[in-house]
Amino acid sequence: MNSLEKLFPSKELIKQAYSRKLRYDMWDKQSPIYVYNIFDSTIRKMSNKGQIKEMFLYPIFTSPCVAFSDKKSAEIYKQVQDTLDTKIQEKVKESFKMGYSNLVEVNKIRTDIEQ
Repeated sequence: MNSLEKLFPSKELIKQAYSRKLRYDMWDKQSPIYVYNIFDSTIRKMSNKGQIKEMFLYPIFTSPCVAFSDKKSAEIYKQVQDTLDTKIQEKVKESFKMGYSNLVEVNKIRTDIEQ
C-alpha cells in the first residue's frame, strides 16, 4: 500500500477532487471559491467576484492557482500535491546521496593540505 492509498482509502475521492477543478466558464459567477496556491501550498477562500474573475481571466498576473467550488476538494488536492512533492524530494535526496557517496568531504581535503 503506497502513501497515497494510506491517505485516501478511495481513489474515487481523488478523482472527484480533480474533476471539481473550476474554470471561468464553469463558475456560476456568484459563489465563493476555494483556491489552492501552487507556490506556497495554501488554500484560501475567495468571495470578491472581481478578484475571482481576474484570477481566471488573467492568470499571468496572479500566482499559479487551482480553483474549486468546495473546500473539501481543495484540501484533497492539496494533500495529494504535498504528498507527491514530499516523495519527489525524498527521491532526489536519495539519488543525490547515491551519486555522490564516494566523494571526500571538503573539510578533510582542507585539513590534509594544511598538514
